[in-house]
Amino acid sequence: AMVPASETEASIMKLGFVGTGALTSAIVSGLKSVDDNNISILVSPRNAQVAAVLAARFADVQVAASNQAVLDGSDMVMLGVRPQIAEDAIGALSFRPDHAVLSLMATISLEEVRRLVAPAIHVVKALPMPMVAERCGPTIIYPPDRVVADLFGRYQQDGSTLPAGWLDDCEGDGDRARRIGHFIAGMTDRFALTEHHRLFDSTPDLR
Repeated sequence: AMVPASETEASIMKLGFVGTGALTSAIVSGLKSVDDNNISILVSPRNAQVAAVLAARFADVQVAASNQAVLDGSDMVMLGVRPQIAEDAIGALSFRPDHAVLSLMATISLEEVRRLVAPAIHVVKALPMPMVAERCGPTIIYPPDRVVADLFGRYQQDGSTLPAGWLDDCEGDGDRARRIGHFIAGMTDRFALTEHHRLFDSTPDLR
């Protein structure tokens, strides 16, 4: 759930990437192509060439000194290392309980990721495609998140629940869904729960 936050969300989303390959490059490019995004990004130095290109393209993308430095400077961490080195690369890191962790490693099970990133609690898997660089295409997320699903459904049903102007000049249902997705992607956990509490009678923990 979690990255252009609404006008009521003052804090900057701090997003970190452990693993700096083609998929990381595509995700960062897509995120930073949104006007007025509120995301500060740290990338690991492992692939120095890709990391340097991203830092040169985007003012608020920085190359961290190490993978641990990525974690230390981030609220949400995306894991994009090759599965065959995941045990060594991730198992050596110290995660915080409040880290939101999103694994991009398709062949590593959710249970295994949870073991590697303990004591972090909020852990999900995602399978984005390279076209995310153009903010296109679906992204599979597992397990499904009730808070995110509820918010997306409510915003789709009643656009007046979004900040003024968010859906202005939409070009069809696809554009509407894309804009709602961007709005939700800009939320920290705390703000997502606040929005859910505003719109629904019962709000679960975002876990």
